[in-house]
Amino acid sequence: MEPFEYEKLLESMERFGFTDPVTVRPKAGQLELIDGEHRIKAASELAIEHIPYLNVGPIPDDEAIALGIILNELKGRHDPKKLGSLLDDLLSKGSPEEVLKGMPFTGEALAGLTSLSSFDWSSLESKKPTAPNPSSRKGSSWVERTFRLPDEVNLVLDEAIEKAKDGDEIEDWQALERVAADFLAN
Repeated sequence: MEPFEYEKLLESMERFGFTDPVTVRPKAGQLELIDGEHRIKAASELAIEHIPYLNVGPIPDDEAIALGIILNELKGRHDPKKLGSLLDDLLSKGSPEEVLKGMPFTGEALAGLTSLSSFDWSSLESKKPTAPNPSSRKGSSWVERTFRLPDEVNLVLDEAIEKAKDGDEIEDWQALERVAADFLAN
């Protein structure tokens, strides 16, 4: 979750309270969190003591992982490297058809995500773009763009964003702004 989105979660929970229960399962005499990590963190920051939860009962580890992935995909964005690793784990225990049941991915997307675990991330070179520094203000108007890409294109876009960051602690949208500004400058 990006910092801007997390701030919005805090604002929402401060205004409306804890309206979306976290998802848990019993494991080893405790409740294990399946979905709701950011809501738990926000509740802690806001000193909210009562956290509603949905207990899905004693389900196997593979099912808990699959449910966590599905719920995360329905509510927000995933970390591609972590997601790829989780999907690799599921694929080691079941067929792609079984893993894809209920998942919001095509077979091609599954293959692309699982290939990320073998990708050599150290191969990304660090090159400072010639574009101006990205905007530091959040602005009063935002546009959200959502689209699916072929896995090869997504890897190229991720590489461009990482190169544009050049070690700076900026958000992805700021790095993308650098890439676009550099392109327009040439």
